[in-house]
Amino acid sequence: MNLKDIIPADRIFHYSESPADKYALLEDLMDRTLAGTAFVNKREKILEALLDRERSMSTGIGSGIAIPHCSTQHIEGMLASIAILNEKLPFEAVDDRPVGIVVLLLLSRNDFDRHIKTLAAIARAFNQENLRDAVAATTTADEVVALFEKLG
Repeated sequence: MNLKDIIPADRIFHYSESPADKYALLEDLMDRTLAGTAFVNKREKILEALLDRERSMSTGIGSGIAIPHCSTQHIEGMLASIAILNEKLPFEAVDDRPVGIVVLLLLSRNDFDRHIKTLAAIARAFNQENLRDAVAATTTADEVVALFEKLG
């Protein structure tokens, strides 16, 4: 599983200004991710599941990366997006470092295998310092897509 297969180009977002806190970012990124989908009418329920998951344990995995995610009956399949922040944001990450790259995953409740495999693929890819640095330096979705395509 490759990042280019997980995150479509139209769900790559660059933030020139960081939201007030991680919860404001999660809400905004979720809204952008749901825009134009059949799930937008379930926004409140999906947001509740996402924020409940984040409150239970931070999804900041370290090295400036967070992978907020939730599984819910209000999503069919998977929706994924990425936020690249100009200014890193405190995220209560495991290494206490602020986060500059946030990959959001919204998955259907009954797709546990896909959920785990997708999380693992994202974590494995962003474990590479050169990829983290390259993505953080991008200014357009096309640049991010090109990086993802280089991964294979």
